[in-house]
Amino acid sequence: MKKAIVCFLLAGIFVLSTHAQNAAITWNSGGVGGITGDSDIYSGPGTLFGTASPYLLQNGGASASLALNNGDIVYGDSFSSFTTGGGLSSYSTGMGSPNTSDANYNTLLSGAVDTSLGQGGNFTFGGLTPGSTYEIELWAEDTHNLGYRQWENFYVGSGTSETPAVTYPSDGSDNTYSLNSYNGPNGNWITGTFVANATTEELSMYTWSSGSGDQQGQVNLMMVWTVPEPSTLALLAGGGLLTLLRLRRRS
Repeated sequence: MKKAIVCFLLAGIFVLSTHAQNAAITWNSGGVGGITGDSDIYSGPGTLFGTASPYLLQNGGASASLALNNGDIVYGDSFSSFTTGGGLSSYSTGMGSPNTSDANYNTLLSGAVDTSLGQGGNFTFGGLTPGSTYEIELWAEDTHNLGYRQWENFYVGSGTSETPAVTYPSDGSDNTYSLNSYNGPNGNWITGTFVANATTEELSMYTWSSGSGDQQGQVNLMMVWTVPEPSTLALLAGGGLLTLLRLRRRS
């Protein structure tokens, strides 16, 4: 009887952990960054966990890959699943090149998954470990001259954990229209940190435009890293220090 009760409780905990509310994301306090090259990509502590590339999903599928100059390898979808919904469903490879020095970075950003005009959307990725810390980075890029500017805010849940305006200048005005001080001539990227409380995470987007009724959201690239806890980093640093001291004593 006791075993049955324990099993029932464990099963309940598992269900709660896999269907919990999406984790709040703490977005980079520095705001968004303008797209300039693969130095845009997060380079802090951690291990690349998963990537989603609309360009590769249209050109080879989930297992297709491209290597960046910084050594990272981006796949079409290396999560347990990357899904879109709520109007975010149209894939395109015609967003144009940001013309950085990394040819594969340019190629990846030339593809996107878009929402229908006037709609927002959402996307979900999986394979997360509840309790683990992750760093997420999102890109939006468009070099078209559509005659109006587009921007979006990513958010979790009911409008919480909202990003600053992520813009993708598609009006031919280069960097002259500024919603924030980090606009680049091609588009923006944004990073954030969260502690997973479920095996999946869902983000949504508000969409905006300087042209009436022409707002359209998009995602050109997503990358996620597993980030060590501060205590783990301290242990690693302490272990390295002990090793150095032992080597010095032997010498």
